[in-house]
Amino acid sequence: MPGVYTAKSIDEKYLRLSSMVSTYLERDIRLSAEIGNLNDYSNLLKILSFEVGSILNLNKLSLDLGIAYNTVKKYISTLQDTFILNSLPPLFRRVRKRFVKSNKMYFFDVGVANFLSKRTEKEHIRGKCGFIFENILIKSFESENENCPLPKAKYFWRDYEGHEIDFVFGNDFKHIIPVEIYFGRNFPKEKMRNFYTFFREFKESRYGILIYQGDVKEERVSGKSVYLIPWWLWL
Repeated sequence: MPGVYTAKSIDEKYLRLSSMVSTYLERDIRLSAEIGNLNDYSNLLKILSFEVGSILNLNKLSLDLGIAYNTVKKYISTLQDTFILNSLPPLFRRVRKRFVKSNKMYFFDVGVANFLSKRTEKEHIRGKCGFIFENILIKSFESENENCPLPKAKYFWRDYEGHEIDFVFGNDFKHIIPVEIYFGRNFPKEKMRNFYTFFREFKESRYGILIYQGDVKEERVSGKSVYLIPWWLWL
């Protein structure tokens, strides 16, 4: 949020986020959407804040929280309608090859996710840096994309063997571009395998992008270019 970004101290940032959570998330949204049980709703928000970038599993959330499946589904829909969460659907060519049916979930404002999960200091985000990094960069693309005359469709991709591309955009199979996001300075073998498997499945795709913390480079995977781009060029 702009007010959080311009705040001059950590304490001020914390207070602004706290105010947003207590007024908008817990009061305004709850009242407008007729959310009955504040504890169930708050607990769902907290769990989702720990699951940034994860595939949404409504059944598991329902069991973990002890809330009816349809209630969890309603709360998730409300959070999407009120610009707290947004989702990324899976990309698939043939229905029988679809690995997951659920979307991946992200927060519109990663600061809200960090506040809910109490990641208020740098040391608190160890182990989650990659997912938070991914959330920020995907939201950056969406902000730019929504202002285009012809916005690109957005997906993620995953196969039966667990190969996954963080983010895919394009409006047809001939022009889809796979994007991997990595919180590091190299091109790890795991990411290479993901691109290789994706290019084998979607031969029409002409190139890929890796966003990371290194320098501008070009690598070849399966005879196609993968452009390595530092994160600050993507934003």
